[in-house]
Amino acid sequence: MVKQEIRGVGDLRQGVIAEASAMAVSNLVLQEIGAQTRPLHKLVWQTRNFGGQSIRVLIQPVSGLIDLNKAPERLLTSLYQYGGAPFDVATQLARATVLRRERAAERGQGMPFAAVEDLLRVPGVDYDLYAKIFRDLTVDSETTGRVNPFAATLGVVSVLTGGNSAAAQQFVQSRDLNDEVADSTGLNGEFTDRSSSGRLRLEAWVPLPDGRQWVSERVVVLQTGEAGEIPWKILHTERRIVVSGPGSR
Repeated sequence: MVKQEIRGVGDLRQGVIAEASAMAVSNLVLQEIGAQTRPLHKLVWQTRNFGGQSIRVLIQPVSGLIDLNKAPERLLTSLYQYGGAPFDVATQLARATVLRRERAAERGQGMPFAAVEDLLRVPGVDYDLYAKIFRDLTVDSETTGRVNPFAATLGVVSVLTGGNSAAAQQFVQSRDLNDEVADSTGLNGEFTDRSSSGRLRLEAWVPLPDGRQWVSERVVVLQTGEAGEIPWKILHTERRIVVSGPGSR
């Protein structure tokens, strides 16, 4: 028991140090983004050295995610298929998702999905399906429900290709080399655009001594305030420890 407690204290200490480094690096990145005159329109990976460590940072406009509150029904069907549901089941789940939105509108309620976790309230959505797709979702988008593939994760691009993983890989590799010449003809144009967003998802990946990665995630909205105020507002935070390296998803 004492050995277990010692290991637990050690893990806690590692987490506190890693989170401090992640917050510092994320704040530096946000300060630089806030100083830019043009909004960010694509997904970017950066490497920052801080405290003697090389920390990878994902910067992603939420326009590259699928918005539960606005995504078209057919896009939701493709999403659920990507999560492993058969076509007929995926179709039913997409209809149930849209029905939840329609009922909320009829009642004059706000957003039918206030958090991504609310997807578990849709009849038929179990945790296994949720676990496969929740990192590709948002409820914070300010767009029309379309997805910017240049700001999208590989998972979302796979949805946009109708599950064609080879086409998704090819597009992402081409996009990351030079987004100006990336061929997007393999994507469903009905669900895509090139919108930017003032809302960003940041993930800071901090290496731990045991080889794992501490991932600190924040969803923020950039804003203009008074002098001395922090020019962003935090909408969501999450922390986790993973075995695989950054960019594996």
